[in-house]
Amino acid sequence: MRERFQKFIGKHDLCSRTQRVFVAVSGGIDSMVLLDLFVQSGYNITCAHVNFGLRGEESDEDERFVRDRCNHLGIPFLSKPVATKNYATGKGISIQMAARELRYQWFSELLNDSEGSVLATAHHINDSGETMLLNLIRGTGIDGLTGIPIKKDGIIRPLAFATRSEIDQYAAAHLITWREDESNLDDHYQRNFLRHRVMGLLKQLNPSLDDTLSRNSTRMGGERELIERSLAELKEDFVVDGDGTIRIDKSIFDGFIHKSGVLLRMIEPFGFNFATAESIVAAMNGQPGKSFFSTTHQLVVDRKYLIISALNELGETEISQGSKQVSLGNQTLQINESTNVEIPKDHSIASLDLKKITFPLTWRKWKEGDSFQPLGMKGRKKVSDFLIDEKISLTGKQTTTVLISGGEIIWVVGMRIDDRYKITPATNNVLVISLNKKP
Repeated sequence: MRERFQKFIGKHDLCSRTQRVFVAVSGGIDSMVLLDLFVQSGYNITCAHVNFGLRGEESDEDERFVRDRCNHLGIPFLSKPVATKNYATGKGISIQMAARELRYQWFSELLNDSEGSVLATAHHINDSGETMLLNLIRGTGIDGLTGIPIKKDGIIRPLAFATRSEIDQYAAAHLITWREDESNLDDHYQRNFLRHRVMGLLKQLNPSLDDTLSRNSTRMGGERELIERSLAELKEDFVVDGDGTIRIDKSIFDGFIHKSGVLLRMIEPFGFNFATAESIVAAMNGQPGKSFFSTTHQLVVDRKYLIISALNELGETEISQGSKQVSLGNQTLQINESTNVEIPKDHSIASLDLKKITFPLTWRKWKEGDSFQPLGMKGRKKVSDFLIDEKISLTGKQTTTVLISGGEIIWVVGMRIDDRYKITPATNNVLVISLNKKP
């Protein structure tokens, strides 16, 4: 396996023996085998371990286990503790998504701080196949059917040639020890459910499923390259980029049966999704002037063109204690302190318990992942879901802002305050904030 490992690295030009390679090591069997293969092959490696703090003492034991192994091997060891649960709560995302984001944020920092380095993860054939199937189940285009890339943005996967079974055999043959994460056995997680309950059934239909998925990933990768090349040629003839706008000649879609899929490939980089692409295609032959929005761009259906332009960025502004007026774009907030504990009926006015407020406040446009506890509710809600429930138009979403205190949203401006900051009979001092919008 060591020879195949070295050949795979050379074939795909993943790294050189003199290049600094950060090796992501969790302590599980896959990463411990990856670490051993790099050591036995004579590469210049540094171990990188993330302590997610999700399993208490067990997480700390994982870190100690990896550190001790690196000390024994004489390998530099780096660790990063992260507050995964707090991050997930603050962004309104799952624990698994939070762990992934925090992990790759640190990986990016390591690569940026060490010019010319790469970072290796222990993803293998089965991981890539499971990712393909999960993406297919959730909904995806061809990009999601190419599996986990072997090399991208400084991240390399030198075990992408090996199956889980081969890794197990190598660990047994070389007496490699590892730590078992019990969460890997929990079928509550989608990947574990697929791995433990579904893959076995699929292998009854195709005993060579792992190999089939691996070959399909390669085939899809080639087809994606052809698509990108064809798309580039189409853009040369039908897309005009200038004056801050991009114009797509509507005639480009003549002759295509699946127009929405073709359009998505062209507008996805601007934040548009497939559902919006379908709506745009449906509007192409209607009355000109209809607009569609992503979080960053606007698309207008004109007579001859689809015109894409960037939305004006609202940015953000800081509000210090004692400030009386601040502006953001065409919106202005008037700020006063009061002892009047009467709850305003006007949604453009927020009355908040001053004692619970931490200055300075931050006023900015809402972002995906933002969440708060709407007045009258016991649990948190994503701002995106709140705006849907309130039937806010796409245009309205582009100008929706939030006010933040101590890292928490206290007001979706002009709509709803956070329940935790409401005034109560025990409130003595009130922060009154009024919203004014210029036409």
